[in-house]
Amino acid sequence: MTKYLDLTVLLDCFGQLHHQIGSFEWWESIGSCDMPLIKTQDNGESLVVFVWQDPQGNEKTSSTASVVLAVNSLTDHHSWEPECLNRVVGTDVWFGQLTVNSKWRGSYSFIPLPANQLPGFVKKQGDGTREAQRAWWLEVVANQIPDVLNKSPILTSGWGERLSTSFTSCTRGRRLERVGSGSFASIVGGSNTIYSLALIHTK
Repeated sequence: MTKYLDLTVLLDCFGQLHHQIGSFEWWESIGSCDMPLIKTQDNGESLVVFVWQDPQGNEKTSSTASVVLAVNSLTDHHSWEPECLNRVVGTDVWFGQLTVNSKWRGSYSFIPLPANQLPGFVKKQGDGTREAQRAWWLEVVANQIPDVLNKSPILTSGWGERLSTSFTSCTRGRRLERVGSGSFASIVGGSNTIYSLALIHTK
């Protein structure tokens, strides 16, 4: 599991507004950005920050107890402890961070979970086997939603899932064209980069 930095620290790294997190003005500022936030580092890796607005408000008014960050080829779908977003207490803000290779591109989604679908709760209610974990994952993946703050094209997988695309800074802004069912190509100077629903392979 990723040890998250405080959101104010992360936003400061990106030069983004970090006062009054969750306010109308703050969400307007975040909405004007290219999401997720991506910062390329000197070691060939990029820091990626995801933000999701809970439509039901804060922890007192919302039925959402956790939000799984489902990133294709990075999220362990066979684990009872998947990568999850953190809520900023007292607000409608959920956020998460990943450090990835700067050449990585892929698709992702958010999976809001009510209390009765939390992996720890479900594991205790059942036998905790691999089959039970698989059944849990197939159930909760139906809650999957794209990132509405992401301005890139939304992909539809072969399972009918609506996924957001995430590009590191070295590829963001390239023109996408569909090249097949559920796949896109980035057309740059005549070279094609195939965007699959897992990692994206350059040919």
